[in-house]
Amino acid sequence: MAGKLHSHKVSINDRKRMNKRTSDMRKNGSAKGDIQQIFSKYYKDQVRALYRAVSEDK
Repeated sequence: MAGKLHSHKVSINDRKRMNKRTSDMRKNGSAKGDIQQIFSKYYKDQVRALYRAVSEDK
């Protein structure tokens, strides 16, 4: 029997493929409403408290 005369090489490794997939999901999956919900859920109270503290000092 003849041995293998050629080998198939993959040009993009698994890590690059996974990173591309996640970046595409981030790019396509985020809408303006999603960003607004995240801001309201996590940062709105902190920003409000910071604004109050800064405006009291003036």
